[in-house]
Amino acid sequence: LSGVVRDSGGGVLPGVIVKVVNTASGTALDVVTGADGAFSLTVPPATYRVEASLDGFEDALQVVVVARDAVTRDITLSPSRLTESVVVT
Repeated sequence: LSGVVRDSGGGVLPGVIVKVVNTASGTALDVVTGADGAFSLTVPPATYRVEASLDGFEDALQVVVVARDAVTRDITLSPSRLTESVVVT
């Protein structure tokens, strides 16, 4: 299972934590994207939940079915909405 994580403008995102969870067994693997935004994991055939997270961006979630052949699944992260609160005392 491999892919590239990009921002909504198409730029690659290094340092993204990609978590791959086997939906049947619950087994989880984590990998961090490289300078080119790429990630790669060797996983047996199954259905996986793929989560990607990076500070300043909304988390992304995909469900991926891995059969016998290698699967490439790119992920796009959108900037998170900034919220600001002011407390007056």
